[in-house]
Amino acid sequence: MLTDPRVDAKKTQPPPRYNEGTLVDAMQNAWRFVTDDALRERLKEAKGIGTPATRAEIIKGLKRQHLLAADGKLVVPTPAGLQLFELLKGAAPALVDPGTTAVWEMRLDEVVTGRVHFKGVIDEIAAEAGRLIEILRQHTGASVDLSRPAPIAARRGRGRARSKRNADKAATDTSGSTRSKANSLRSRKAKAATPARRTPAGGPAAPSSPPTARMVAFAEKLAKEKSIGLPAGYARDFEICRRFLDDHAQR
Repeated sequence: MLTDPRVDAKKTQPPPRYNEGTLVDAMQNAWRFVTDDALRERLKEAKGIGTPATRAEIIKGLKRQHLLAADGKLVVPTPAGLQLFELLKGAAPALVDPGTTAVWEMRLDEVVTGRVHFKGVIDEIAAEAGRLIEILRQHTGASVDLSRPAPIAARRGRGRARSKRNADKAATDTSGSTRSKANSLRSRKAKAATPARRTPAGGPAAPSSPPTARMVAFAEKLAKEKSIGLPAGYARDFEICRRFLDDHAQR
């Protein structure tokens, strides 16, 4: 039986906003935002989204694109950043899911341990990228204005709870899926999967293996779109083709 019941008046406090330091920490510990146990563990082993050398640059890049903005010592998502996150979440959820990084980390593990051939994984990544690009191309009705950041007052008017809920995702997941994730995967798969080219003492370098058909096709497409010449041997030498793609795919 209850005796002397009373009601306490209390308020729910929202989680604190991110500053650059805590946002970098959220990127490093992105496994906290993943519910699948296996993916959480793999993302924890991979130390999250990006690397210690790239996370601060990712935040600077998002500011330059007006997806994040400074509010005193804090960083907050702009309306454009939130709009982009919602657009990607609806059209291609994999691009804003940190678990996607863990999935490809697991595939790269299989390359390192010799369970799969690196060319097959490269083709999988290219096929998935092509599929997501095609999906996004079909969403022509929505547009995001990245020309300038919104005033601080306007951002506050959007609602603090909604902004906080999506701040980490707009920064860590979108960046990881659009630019950082693609760059990180390309760099890591190249280091882990590219066959070594050893030079025997006093002899010529051993020939590289040929690139995959998708790499060749992508290189030819880039060359045509950008009106640039293809390097000699791009269709026969994996290293030449990969360097061309690294130099021009993100420009």
